[in-house]
Amino acid sequence: MKRSEFILAILISSVAFSSPKGSSDNDAGNPEVVKQILPIVKSVLQGADFSAVREYIDPGAYVIDGNRYESMNELLKNKSGRNSFVEGKGLVVEYLHLWMPDNGKSAYMVIETKYANGTRTCWHSILFQLKEDQKWEIISWHKS
Repeated sequence: MKRSEFILAILISSVAFSSPKGSSDNDAGNPEVVKQILPIVKSVLQGADFSAVREYIDPGAYVIDGNRYESMNELLKNKSGRNSFVEGKGLVVEYLHLWMPDNGKSAYMVIETKYANGTRTCWHSILFQLKEDQKWEIISWHKS
């Protein structure tokens, strides 16, 4: 399956199986999973050292940021690429929705973030997979 087909399948699944929510409603889905994966997301967006977040990123993970598509590992290793993706230490999560299939081996998170100064809002959709060691790993990330 091509990556673009995979992304499309995930997006269609999330729309088809999630209940409609207003933009002011948060749906944490499984609060225990949110407690595990939200700190990973915030660490990436706040610009944590790559070595601190590397274990949570699949080797084949990719990022779609606007109209750019690239390896997430390469993006976060490269300071100039990372600077365009990172939002800074004071980011605020305004909205969160987590969807998990019945098997609990993957999770799809959508969040809305605001920069610390309130000048910019971004939307993120992140696909996670549960590894054999029971740690969550990022498979794909779309930022708009």
